[in-house]
Amino acid sequence: MTIILNLYKQYTTTHSKIRLIYSHLFLWYCHLGIPFLALYILDSGDIFVQPAFVPGKKISLRAYNERTDFEEYYKWINDKSVTEYMDDMYPVTYEYAKKSMRSLASPNLDNVVFIIEAHKEAVGITGLYDINDVHRRARTRTMIGEKEKFGRGYGTESKILLLSYAFYTINLHHITSIVQEQNVASIRSLTKVGCVREGLLRENSFYKGIWVNDIIFGITEPDFRPIWEKYNESLKK
Repeated sequence: MTIILNLYKQYTTTHSKIRLIYSHLFLWYCHLGIPFLALYILDSGDIFVQPAFVPGKKISLRAYNERTDFEEYYKWINDKSVTEYMDDMYPVTYEYAKKSMRSLASPNLDNVVFIIEAHKEAVGITGLYDINDVHRRARTRTMIGEKEKFGRGYGTESKILLLSYAFYTINLHHITSIVQEQNVASIRSLTKVGCVREGLLRENSFYKGIWVNDIIFGITEPDFRPIWEKYNESLKK
């Protein structure tokens, strides 16, 4: 197994697109219901196996599985208190939600979708969207779906784990997030993980009857490195 993983690391050091492709295939296997391991065959003929989750301290990220996760997801996106600051704030039908989620979680090179899990319970969803493997960039969104889990740091830790996946597994360089000015909790969380304010979209969202600004936050791998090192140190305590 060590030899196989070393071959993978050596191959993907100079082939970031291959790393991205096979990471996405791995997530698709998990989406189909293979829970722990995914097997890949590289163009070179090498084979490697990768665990189907990103472990953390209080939470972990695992691949979205429609069979076990869709009902929870459907409940979350139809809860106004959960979707208050989201673009998709209106109730959606069961069929529309399933079709949209299948599109997001399909085996393409544009999106990566993770379920946030705490104590073996799905509590939210996060992901990378509009992935560009040429410019090595993507956007991110995170939603904690269980209201009683708000304020526990799950959103912040999920961002740390997601950024580690983005930078150190699929070799991205720059990640952006767009949030409404009124979304104080998300702004605080993004700041904690090293994101900096990069721009302003004036009157870009309609919130409670008024036009509000959206803030663009961004982070690069060098920005994130000290955050990741500090997080890893905390795991040893």
